[in-house]
Amino acid sequence: MSKKNNFGFSLVELIIVITIMAVLISVLAPQYLKYVEKSRVVQDEELADEIRRSCETILSDEDEKLEQGQYTITITPNADIAVSGTGVGCNPAHLDACLKQVLGVNYAKNRLVSKSYSQIQVVFSNTTRPTCNITYVNAGNSTGSS
Repeated sequence: MSKKNNFGFSLVELIIVITIMAVLISVLAPQYLKYVEKSRVVQDEELADEIRRSCETILSDEDEKLEQGQYTITITPNADIAVSGTGVGCNPAHLDACLKQVLGVNYAKNRLVSKSYSQIQVVFSNTTRPTCNITYVNAGNSTGSS
């Protein structure tokens, strides 16, 4: 009688291991995707907050005289950051240039990365009492403010 050297796994053992791995992946994958989306939402909120802080820095700068008016900075998933303004003498191009100085030349290339927001607006008024608000437009069209 010759002795067989079995140095491998049987087909049944391999199928059991693959089944266990499939069950673990099916349980863990949704949690991982939620974690990734949550980190993207935080990244979008940090971008909006950084723009808000930059606007406040520009307002407090004695050398930089920003024209009075209401300015809106819009961040979307598909386009560059847009700066618009309303009011007599309001100059959105001046604010855009100031933001480029504070945040860097490529700040306008930032886009939303999460699927939770379809748009974020940073609205800021340069009047006798300056204010700055961030409006989050959810992908489901409901809005939130901070």
